[in-house]
Amino acid sequence: MKTLLTTDFTDSSKNAIDYAIQLLSKEDQVKYKLVHAHKPMVSYSGEKSIPVLENPALKDKLKKELEEMQWNLKDEYTIDVEPELKRGGVYEVVHRLEKNDSSHDLVVMATREKSFFERMTFGSNTLQVAQNAETPVLIVPREAKSKSPKTIAFATDLEPLHIPYTSLKLVKDLIDQHDAALEVVHVYESEEEKEKSVSMKDTAMHRYMEEIEHKHVSMINESVYDGIIDYISKHKPDMLVLIPRDRNFFEQLFDKSVSKQMARDTDIPSLVLN
Repeated sequence: MKTLLTTDFTDSSKNAIDYAIQLLSKEDQVKYKLVHAHKPMVSYSGEKSIPVLENPALKDKLKKELEEMQWNLKDEYTIDVEPELKRGGVYEVVHRLEKNDSSHDLVVMATREKSFFERMTFGSNTLQVAQNAETPVLIVPREAKSKSPKTIAFATDLEPLHIPYTSLKLVKDLIDQHDAALEVVHVYESEEEKEKSVSMKDTAMHRYMEEIEHKHVSMINESVYDGIIDYISKHKPDMLVLIPRDRNFFEQLFDKSVSKQMARDTDIPSLVLN
């Protein structure tokens, strides 16, 4: 398994990397690529074409920091780590790597704000990568603690699962490796909608997961976001799995109108499947 570890050399990114490595510690033959996206400075001028200024000294400094981080990880975890300093923004770099060499099966990203939802709500490179990457994205809040997940929640809108089997297999492998319980969660807007809806046991999600012991959890809330937060508060899962869609489920979850509710937020890692 090839895993792309993104870093900006902050404590948040180091925590995300530590979390990911320990999460995947039971996976066979994991190869890590440690990437820092280096965005050159732009010179402001009156010219129509804006020149980009390279800073060789800064580039060398970043390269040394990346190599030092590589050796620290090798020494701490005894893992295979390849460092790469790439030019461009995080989304641009991840997208380019996917298109050019299909170099990874999982992308790991950190959040600087309190939690996954807080970071995503205000828009960021993280959201852009999560929505558009061709591989699963593991997003780790800065307060997340490295531990073996005992309960994994899979939030679903009950629509057909248009994701590669490899993405689903990643979830199944994590469940098996950590002996985790799986809870499939759906938020209904009302009891009436729930009564009219097809049974969760008749959905594609249930069929995909039928060989894995799991239970279905229904939440009633007009807001998908609030419903999931209520679920997390009551059931306290260790990881949340999401599927980005262009439809209401994903859009409601990260709508800016819910920012005022961030005080109730959570800091569990989230795995976005693509």
